[in-house]
Amino acid sequence: MKDCSQFGEFNLVIQPFFKRYKARHGVVVDVGAYGKEMSNAYNLIADYNWLGILFEPFHVDKCIAEYESISNKVVFEPWVISDTEGEADFYIHNVDGHHSLEFECVPSTRTGQVRTVQTRTLQSALDQKRAPIDFDFLSMDTNGTDGPILVSMFANSEYRPRLIMFEHSIARTGTPDECDGFMKDGGYQRRWQNKHNVVYEKIVQP
Repeated sequence: MKDCSQFGEFNLVIQPFFKRYKARHGVVVDVGAYGKEMSNAYNLIADYNWLGILFEPFHVDKCIAEYESISNKVVFEPWVISDTEGEADFYIHNVDGHHSLEFECVPSTRTGQVRTVQTRTLQSALDQKRAPIDFDFLSMDTNGTDGPILVSMFANSEYRPRLIMFEHSIARTGTPDECDGFMKDGGYQRRWQNKHNVVYEKIVQP
């Protein structure tokens, strides 16, 4: 089984966690899904028969093509997830995977092209998809808005996934030390980190 995650996080963190704590629902939510490669969700869906709820506004055709063989286990929407709902500027970059709602995200690859998009909060998207309140795993990579999205979800909903992984130290998402505060308020403790991503688990596991 090939580890499709970006830096081996599936074998290092995700798989061991769910060996310790058996999946309750077998549901993974991936915000900024991108595609099969660098995916924290793909192995769970393809190899463990989980349901994947995927949100990806830019690489739509890529996602559909790469998940085609397991499309019966995937719910896909091309929605832009943010901490607020309404119209927003979406900044286009010349490097795949750098596109962002945040102007300050990787300025060196910004092209100057801007698209106007309609944003949704994560909690409203999860409501529409009828996700379990305590779904198993949330993976996020929105290039700078992961932190604010989580703060909004904690403040405005009861959604508390058992394991959360997101990208730190970019734009409005701070360092792991800075993220510890709002994650603790949401009921989480830091489990693991590398130079790009950080993983939090619920303080009390069922």
